[in-house]
Amino acid sequence: MVGVGSRFVSESSSSSSAAGADSEYDPRSLFEKLQSQKEAKDAKYDEMYKLSNQFRGIDEGESDFLAHIKHEKAQEEREKRQRETQELEAFRNAQAKTPLPPPVGNADDKEKKSPEAAAKSDRAPVKKKRKNDSAAMLGIKRKKSTQVAGTGSGKADKADGDAKKT
Repeated sequence: MVGVGSRFVSESSSSSSAAGADSEYDPRSLFEKLQSQKEAKDAKYDEMYKLSNQFRGIDEGESDFLAHIKHEKAQEEREKRQRETQELEAFRNAQAKTPLPPPVGNADDKEKKSPEAAAKSDRAPVKKKRKNDSAAMLGIKRKKSTQVAGTGSGKADKADGDAKKT
């Protein structure tokens, strides 16, 4: 037999279960409740698979087109490499046929130079510094003065020169 304690319900437990039922009361019909649950479930499912739904596979026609394009690019690349190798070979043949020009200097001159002098000659030429300011003003013309230093005016010198001639 079943014990009396298992069938007995106290007043406090019955009031707590009734209070729990009151807080969950929803005046909507059962259909409306189930419909809202279904919509929430569908929204959750769509959110999970939203990214994967953005991509789709390619069909056979698209696949054939892409394969054709890939084949054309590969063919163009092969032709380009073949042209380059032919041009390179022609250039090498032309270089082999043309004689090399003789070196500019004698080989003996290079051997006679010290290694330090040879290293200096291999470098770029160094510009010489100007020694005075007058060399810096090569492009500038100066007016000639009418007086010659120590002799007076230019006219007097000319007159003295004429007097000496006569």
